[in-house]
Amino acid sequence: MSSLVGSTPIDDFLNESSTKTGELLERIGLLGAMFGVLLAAGLIIFLAVVHRGRHREVVAILRVVGYAGAVMLVGAAIEVAGVASIADLGWIEALTYPTGRAAMMRMLGGLLIVLGAS
Repeated sequence: MSSLVGSTPIDDFLNESSTKTGELLERIGLLGAMFGVLLAAGLIIFLAVVHRGRHREVVAILRVVGYAGAVMLVGAAIEVAGVASIADLGWIEALTYPTGRAAMMRMLGGLLIVLGAS
């Protein structure tokens, strides 16, 4: 029956709002994940190449690397929520999309950074 009736302006508005919210979530998640990646990679390179200090300083920097990995993990999870909202799918189905797969790999990378830094 709905195919016989044309879409109303309110339907268009509601669908557009949902898509915009999903796109905003995806962008925020991607920015958070990329911030975590860059911070963690930069600190690890800093530790490997430049830093010459006491063990306590190395442990403190590794703790910040772990926090950056957690930011990466949470950002990628938010990105998957945005992809799921845009495509109107569940979490597992959203991971089959190309952007969902990339976010899943970022979540895995963030988890590995958290585990490796602890």
